[in-house]
Amino acid sequence: MMELEKIKKIRLRCISHANDLLNSSKLLLEKGLHNIAYHLAALALEEIGKSVMLVVGHASISSQKGIRILKQAGEDHTKKLFWALWGPTFGKKDMSKEQIDSFIDLSNKIHLIRLSGLYVDPFQDTYEPSKLVSPEETKNLISIAEARIKMEEYSDIKE
Repeated sequence: MMELEKIKKIRLRCISHANDLLNSSKLLLEKGLHNIAYHLAALALEEIGKSVMLVVGHASISSQKGIRILKQAGEDHTKKLFWALWGPTFGKKDMSKEQIDSFIDLSNKIHLIRLSGLYVDPFQDTYEPSKLVSPEETKNLISIAEARIKMEEYSDIKE
């Protein structure tokens, strides 16, 4: 199990990297590359999700098996997105299954939109990734990522 000071340092690196990704996303949005900007905003959220998972994992994982589970979850894009979105409510109040499901659905939607804007489908002649993510969707995701980064910057973790 990692000690708290190490967790705090890793968390700060995640937040810093999320800021870098978000700033890059904004630059690409200005250049009209909204599908790639969307991808970077999603990655920024994933970095926040990873930091939340790390903190929660520190509080609840006490075995090598638990550390392995945390590492595997850290490679799962939708799980990191879920934790980024759900993180502020974790442990604060009772959550209904419907609320959790809505965070899962939103995480999946963000991931699918991102994928649609990243890759050319070789089996479709008219498939243009740049046209499959709207500037509005990108601006919305950038706003979400900005808010989550600010929340993490102003929060502190304690033993």
